[in-house]
Amino acid sequence: MVILGIVFLIYNILLLPLFIIFLFFLAQRSFIKKEPFWRKLGWGLPREKGGTWIHAVSVGEAKASNPLVKEIKQREPEKPVYISTITVTGQDQAKRNDEVSATFFLPYDFPWLLLRVFLRIRPKRIIIMETEIWPNLILMARLFGVHIHLANGRLSKNSFSSYKRLRFWIGPLVNQFKSIGLQSKLDGERMEKLGVKRELFYFPGNLKLDGETLINMGYEGKSLKKRIGFSEQDPILIGGSTHPGEEEFLIATFSQLKNEEENWKLIIAPRHIQRTSEIKAMIGEKFPVIQKSEIDRQKKNVEIMIVDTMGELVDFYGIGDFIFIGGSFVPVGGHNPLEGLGKPLFIGKYRENCQEISDLLIQEGLLKEVKSTEELYNKIKEIRKKQRLKEDLKEKAEDFIKKHKGVAERIWDRISLGEKKGL
Repeated sequence: MVILGIVFLIYNILLLPLFIIFLFFLAQRSFIKKEPFWRKLGWGLPREKGGTWIHAVSVGEAKASNPLVKEIKQREPEKPVYISTITVTGQDQAKRNDEVSATFFLPYDFPWLLLRVFLRIRPKRIIIMETEIWPNLILMARLFGVHIHLANGRLSKNSFSSYKRLRFWIGPLVNQFKSIGLQSKLDGERMEKLGVKRELFYFPGNLKLDGETLINMGYEGKSLKKRIGFSEQDPILIGGSTHPGEEEFLIATFSQLKNEEENWKLIIAPRHIQRTSEIKAMIGEKFPVIQKSEIDRQKKNVEIMIVDTMGELVDFYGIGDFIFIGGSFVPVGGHNPLEGLGKPLFIGKYRENCQEISDLLIQEGLLKEVKSTEELYNKIKEIRKKQRLKEDLKEKAEDFIKKHKGVAERIWDRISLGEKKGL
């Protein structure tokens, strides 16, 4: 604890000159992106005291917290639940949950800003979603005697490599948590190597599987296909959240498929839409291509569409016949395959960001790993021959969802048990 105290002192001394830079940065973002400057300095806080404070950095974490919020409100209906986020989009997502009493921005990790939050809301407990390590937040919780928990935690390969360099500090810091709910055993092994106590870990499952996981059968598919200029019979391959190096892979597979069936179509949804021009140039004159933003102006003879708009990936997965999950054929770590659940899904070997979910889906026959263009092409051909494909996948997806319910309940049981024992 002495070492931890010394490191905290050094950390906060270093933060002092950064505060001025931070204020300038906030003012700039407030002007350019219209972000609420004052709310990021610890204002606009909940009025109710003594509730559960959930911190969810952005959209994904806020959405994943929904089943946990529901469980807490069932167990403590008279107590408020508030959610803090870092991003504006995270705030928007959290506000969609009617059971959340209030939302606020987490001030950056300056002790004088966090002190105001603790004095104002006096939380009964704090639950951090996934793996957000804010040293002063953890220290402030200890000073105020507030139990702090980690839920749906994960430690990616890249994060683990970074934290290893600071393990003499990270271990004692994370040991301040009262419980650490992790997504997979691999996350636990990495935590142990950082010096985190094994008795803090438990493995309740993944909260994202306990939420509103839907089977993507694409009921609105006909109208969307018509808008793009695709016919109802056209088989469609989709690459979702793709990164540099993956578009070439998909275009090569698409070319092979078109050699056998002329009416194949390809939809590419890059992770970063500013890469649209780059992808369009890559396709060149090989195939007629259109951007999503252009479909109402021109959609004749379209064979490839690039999705250059935000927030529509799930809808496009709905009209896809075969879906490739991006960020996995190149060393990025993969993206969420659940959005395409119910369709034939493919993923590359780099999937540490969604390791547990992808392992479960592969085990259940709902996701296939591919390592090359040829392998993806052959697996698509093989699946195309199956007669009851849609019905079988729907049944498997329904069984999968039923099997992985109850994660929020297990998390709450662990948290409440520790509080009863005074741990």
